[in-house]
Amino acid sequence: MHVTRISIALEQRLGDNDFGSERAQVEYSADLLASDDVIDCTTELLQLARGTIFHTLSESRTLAIRRKVNPRPRLCNECKQPLDDDDDYFHEACEEQMLERPKQQDQERRAKYEAEVAEQRAEYQRERELAGVGASDDDDDEKVPL
Repeated sequence: MHVTRISIALEQRLGDNDFGSERAQVEYSADLLASDDVIDCTTELLQLARGTIFHTLSESRTLAIRRKVNPRPRLCNECKQPLDDDDDYFHEACEEQMLERPKQQDQERRAKYEAEVAEQRAEYQRERELAGVGASDDDDDEKVPL
């Protein structure tokens, strides 16, 4: 069987979230030659119809309709870059980085604490040396008050 004519009718209705809606409708048809590929022609007509409907609705006077046609891109909560359809709130790498941040902060806190303790011990040792406490009393180093 040889297809000689293709017709496409496409309609889209969008609600404005205020008990109203807007509709765009388009119909296209094409006469085919024997050398034309049916699937390619159908795909082209469908893309043309979708483009026309998108253009019609994107120029709506209603802001809610225009926003539905052109929604804001979903952004990663961490890096603020657009998300793919597979991602929820974060890119996979951003989520791993976010989960590593508390561990890194904990390591930094521990390093800071250890540096402060070492500084206090060094200060205590200097005070002992200035007070004239001998080297034989170094056994008390393990009992350094903090």
